[in-house]
Amino acid sequence: MNSKIRYVIILVTILSFLYSGMAFAGSVYDYGTVPGTPPVGEVNWTAWLDDDIPSAGDPPGEILTEDNTNSDVGIDQGYQSFIGVIRWLMQVENFSNAGDGKGVTIMLGGLGSSSGNVWRDTFNWDESTEDFTDQGQASSFSTDTCPVINAMSWTGSSYTFNWSGVAGTYYVYRSTQESGCCDGTPNGASNGRYQYLATVNAASGSGTYTDSYSGNAWYLVIHADSSGDIDGCHSEIDIPTAVMMGDFFASPQAGLNLLEWQTLSEHNLTGFNLYRSESKDGQKEKLNDSIIFPLNPGGFGETDYEFIDRIVQPGTSYYYWLEPVDITGPLAQIQSNLVRALYMFYLQLVAR
Repeated sequence: MNSKIRYVIILVTILSFLYSGMAFAGSVYDYGTVPGTPPVGEVNWTAWLDDDIPSAGDPPGEILTEDNTNSDVGIDQGYQSFIGVIRWLMQVENFSNAGDGKGVTIMLGGLGSSSGNVWRDTFNWDESTEDFTDQGQASSFSTDTCPVINAMSWTGSSYTFNWSGVAGTYYVYRSTQESGCCDGTPNGASNGRYQYLATVNAASGSGTYTDSYSGNAWYLVIHADSSGDIDGCHSEIDIPTAVMMGDFFASPQAGLNLLEWQTLSEHNLTGFNLYRSESKDGQKEKLNDSIIFPLNPGGFGETDYEFIDRIVQPGTSYYYWLEPVDITGPLAQIQSNLVRALYMFYLQLVAR
């Protein structure tokens, strides 16, 4: 029997170094659960340092929300699957005046099918812990639904929004910066840290507030009881552009880089542009010849996208930028993680 030699080209890839600001690197995290384990996306939370409350019945001057945790990654990273269990996750160190041993209160509220549940947990932060601290299960606190921001409008430098919820007192907060990333690089999300603005009495459950502010901002409102203490979950965030972005990641594949992103709201969205550079501050090259049209124009909910960049040099590192465009024009660009294009080797395989 004659032997036949076949030459088969085997594609071998070498894992590249990915610098993506790993979610859990170099930070201290506290985490815990709530009764019933609501699914991801059905819990928000508000947290504050106990000594940041001037006196009994006063609102905390500064709060964190779930969007603060890993805010360079995107919104809503504070309630997610963590070590195989769905939990709340918090970086207490992100309070502007965080300190060892300070008391922390976290209030969690159910959303969606979990709406109507509110849970509470308190603990003292251990700054020396360089790992993760399990704060256990929060206790049931009340059964109030979260307030909802119904509409937002702006004229010049004035923002006006209104909300609906149960009757009573509400605290109004504004985000401390308009971008999620720690260095101010836009990523389409609030940084999840808010400063107190005002107290509004809403006897009917509906409230309105106008803020004179020159930049883009995110706002939320929180219900307080008759003693002035926060007793509910915060409103869902409304943003001036009405376009809400989720994650934007780049990953190396065999001979290409794969770009993936997600929208959470496409109201007024007209499309996307993509840019690439070999350095964070280098000249950006536009990748798409024509605008990438939205898949769910005017809609809400999660919509996933991907784009393949085939013109990459093996071993070369790249940054990518995603530019949403709405009816007013281009919005702030969102920067991806740094990726290094893979090397490829072709080896001969002899089969007999």
